[in-house]
Amino acid sequence: MNVLKAFAAQGASILRVAAALRRRKRTVLVRAKKLGCPFPPLRVVRQKWANTPNNVGAAAETGLFGALAVLTARYVAVVLAG
Repeated sequence: MNVLKAFAAQGASILRVAAALRRRKRTVLVRAKKLGCPFPPLRVVRQKWANTPNNVGAAAETGLFGALAVLTARYVAVVLAG
């Protein structure tokens, strides 16, 4: 369980920790809380991610469906052009 504490100390998100440990998100949250190293709520983590430079693009600006529409339009343009 030292791994959980190490991840929490590094500031890793619960989603990444759960994926790294191949456990469900809820299981990792409960265990971390028992060990005294709770992770921040997903709402806080998502707000932090929203302001990062690598989150800029069609998905960040227009939402998932808008991004899908942009990608579909680009694909159609490429297919029709060539």
